[in-house]
Amino acid sequence: MKQFVFANILEYNLRTLGVGTSEFEMAAWDIPGTDLADLAVFWGGDDTTVLAPQDVDAEWLADIAGTLDLRRLRVWASCGRTRSLCDDIARDGALLGAIRGEVGGALLGAWGPTPQLGTLLRELGMDGHSRTVGLPDVDLFWLAWDLDSKAGFRHFIRQARLEEWVAMPEGFIVPDAETALEATAYFSGQNRGCVLKTAHGTAGFGILRVPPVGTIPERDRVLRELRSRMRFDSGWIGRPIVIEEWITGRFGEDAVSVTADFEVQPDGNTYYLGGGRMRMKKSQYYMGVVCGRGALSVAITERTVKAGAVVGAAVAAHGFRGLFDLDFVVSGDGSVWVTEMNARRASPSHVFAIARRLRGDHWYDDCAVLANDHCTLAGAHDASYRQVRKAIERFQCITRASSVSVIPTIVSSLRRSVPYIGYAVLAEDAERASLAAQEFERLLAEAVGVPVQGHAT
Repeated sequence: MKQFVFANILEYNLRTLGVGTSEFEMAAWDIPGTDLADLAVFWGGDDTTVLAPQDVDAEWLADIAGTLDLRRLRVWASCGRTRSLCDDIARDGALLGAIRGEVGGALLGAWGPTPQLGTLLRELGMDGHSRTVGLPDVDLFWLAWDLDSKAGFRHFIRQARLEEWVAMPEGFIVPDAETALEATAYFSGQNRGCVLKTAHGTAGFGILRVPPVGTIPERDRVLRELRSRMRFDSGWIGRPIVIEEWITGRFGEDAVSVTADFEVQPDGNTYYLGGGRMRMKKSQYYMGVVCGRGALSVAITERTVKAGAVVGAAVAAHGFRGLFDLDFVVSGDGSVWVTEMNARRASPSHVFAIARRLRGDHWYDDCAVLANDHCTLAGAHDASYRQVRKAIERFQCITRASSVSVIPTIVSSLRRSVPYIGYAVLAEDAERASLAAQEFERLLAEAVGVPVQGHAT
């Protein structure tokens, strides 16, 4: 069936920054928010048109269509250059006319619900459940935004009395950052670390961690540093803050970060799309995921799926339909804690879509996927997709007899001053996927002539 996909990642992410965000802060999101729009080509089906903030490499697009056996895959780029894709489309008469000409009978998907998207959907007459995929009704965009906030989700779990089935770290919702800093004494007084979170955040931003400190001078030093950092980040100003216990892993190391994607379908039932172990930079910033066979134990997977079913049923009772994601941490004793909900499409969404397309609905029982969304080619001059393609061709020659394959997922980023790519590797299990990723990065380094900062590093 024909589908239109709005790659409104930047539009959505900038809304999380809030009112009063400086131009300097917003500019820092421009490049990643635009480059990540490449991922939208994986969100649709056989006949997909992606509405994107920029053109993509035509050769790459053709390769993706061939690899996934798609009947038609197109990218229509807006000529506008604001930070709102939907506003740009609404002002682009030619593009809006082209959409109107083909929108009859089509479905619509997006990264997430925004006011701009809601306005555009109403204008196109596509604001009902029967016309959207993975999105709530426009009249319930507000609910998705509330659930997407750290404070809103924690409040919802309490209000719906789900604590017995959805365990969250001990924590509080406080009115402002200064109160949150004072509340750190509750945890440090028990020699426990804590985590401070802004109302909204993405990819690990908007989070500050306070390790357990033994003396008052040490605690005061940490608080001074945090207060200084908050002063330069508008996300901490004038909004509720969540403070919760810092869950640690085995032997005091960082806990394992886990993510799982679900969809509340039109009939109100919750469908599990996939889950895995997040790959984090500095134990905080999302870089990719390892999912499927061998990525997580059966026990952890069962707990995450159960939590998703409980949350899905609860939000469905309020009318929510569409995609959502739950993030978890696994403590050293094996306990699984829910930390937040993303009431939208989430970062691993394209990974699950690729695996489902190539290996079927229950792909997670038969294969594993390792995704790296930021494989840096620092120092590469005039990096191009053709170089990446050459590395992929060599990789496929080496692994021809096996069931391993690699798919480039982000390539618009090659035009940046510090180029990088995203890719996904499919293999029989997580261990083989990890080894295959290292081999691909070795070949990629040879193709571009510089060391690669990716999975192996």
